[in-house]
Amino acid sequence: MAGRRGKGSNPFDSDDEDDPWGSGSSSRTSNSYGDGNRGPSDADSRREWLMQQKLAAQERTLESTQRSMASLYESERMGIDTAEELVRQGEQLDNIETKVARINQDTKTSQKHLNNIKSIFGGIKNWFSKDKEPPATIPEREPSSLQTWVEGQSGRDDLQERDHNPDNHPAMRIRNSEGRGAVGGTGRGQTQAYGGKRDAYDEQVDKNLDEMSGVLSRLQFLGKGLGTEIDRQNEQIDRIDLATEKATTNVDDQNKQMRKILYK
Repeated sequence: MAGRRGKGSNPFDSDDEDDPWGSGSSSRTSNSYGDGNRGPSDADSRREWLMQQKLAAQERTLESTQRSMASLYESERMGIDTAEELVRQGEQLDNIETKVARINQDTKTSQKHLNNIKSIFGGIKNWFSKDKEPPATIPEREPSSLQTWVEGQSGRDDLQERDHNPDNHPAMRIRNSEGRGAVGGTGRGQTQAYGGKRDAYDEQVDKNLDEMSGVLSRLQFLGKGLGTEIDRQNEQIDRIDLATEKATTNVDDQNKQMRKILYK
């Protein structure tokens, strides 16, 4: 029975075709060393393939963190823009509230003058007792925590750098960019080269995660600050509405009094 087999037949030939890392490949590779030209062994090729797969997975992880950071940066920039606009609106409301308070104070003074005019001895009394009405004193509002925070953001170098070119932010690029290229050589030197690339990817991923954590903390504080400032401004708008209504009523009433005095 053995005589029926060809001289070069191998009962494991079919297994060699299914397994690229099988013994047949080893024997073929060993022949490549026969002529003195040293080439990569199957073990080296397989090690290189596994390393490439791992590096590809690490690169996908790094790119995923970079996309997440880009979204967080955009949210932070929009949040800061909203906060700046809200702070400007708050300053306008402060000015309006101050002016309306002064109008109400002026109506009190004008009402006293009208009362003196309507009195027979009002002019004489007013001559001898010129009580000066104290100017309206509006308590100066302390800067809100949001306003203080927004003012502190204007000096952030990373925001300015991202505004000019978001891709230039240190956290958005791999420090060892040359690690993306192919690594030549085999054996121990190649393993060390791949190890250096893995270290670079891992280091940058860690930096990105730390940066993402910082951005999330700032976004959390920003969200609370925006909510507090909106509530404060809503209360201020209610006060302004009441003060404006009061001033309008006083002015209308004093106009009626003036017409009665003039046509009396």
